Amino acid sequence: MNRKDIGLTNRLHSEIATLAASGWSSGTQTVNVPGLGASQDGVAGMPQDATEEEMYAAGEAEIRVTGQGAGTLTFTAEGTIPETDIRVFVVMM
Repeated sequence: MNRKDIGLTNRLHSEIATLAASGWSSGTQTVNVPGLGASQDGVAGMPQDATEEEMYAAGEAEIRVTGQGAGTLTFTAEGTIPETDIRVFVVMM
């Protein structure tokens, strides 16, 4: 099975967003994701070249996506608020 078989031909788009250490407010942060639709499917995760510091901070923060709008994603840290910037890889389908 390939991308064409499942209807994904030319529809995948990816962006890197940065969760700034200074951008957290009450455990949440909204970042811009150019091209993201308000109800578009996608996946957010750590980029392949994430640093050890980013991986550790993200794990301690227990970050998850909690909101989506046109061009934005909102993340919530359920654990320790990160003291370092964390890059997030977003794939839009």
